[in-house]
Amino acid sequence: MNLIVERKINYFRNKKLPKQLEIQDNIKTYNFDFDSTKKLKLYTPVLKGSMVKIIKDHYYPEVLEQTLIKEDEKKKLRFKEQKELKRKREIEAQYNDDSAILKRRIQERKLKRMLALKEVRRQKVKTLKKAAQSKNDVPAKK
Repeated sequence: MNLIVERKINYFRNKKLPKQLEIQDNIKTYNFDFDSTKKLKLYTPVLKGSMVKIIKDHYYPEVLEQTLIKEDEKKKLRFKEQKELKRKREIEAQYNDDSAILKRRIQERKLKRMLALKEVRRQKVKTLKKAAQSKNDVPAKK
């Protein structure tokens, strides 16, 4: 019962209603003349879920936690997929444009040229190192 009272108090706090509408101690106005065996019906916006679900969540919070974690993982996965789809669409839009294809080809040629120059420089450095080593290895003549 304490759980229901807490939820009701939180409902009014979350709604930010004026103070005169907040819960007062109206225990004297409640009618306690009711049949305890009759099924309880709650007509209130505070309890939007079923009572069984609320009680289960209260007594077994780990189950609720696991479901929330699973939902969060699904949401993250969906977000990743949407991001990939967006990237694919951008790439497709790029390749649909002829000028973009030409620019891409020019960039690829520049990259190949740069890599070739880099390799040539590496070879030069290697040959210079070998030459320096062979020069140092030769004994000095007297």
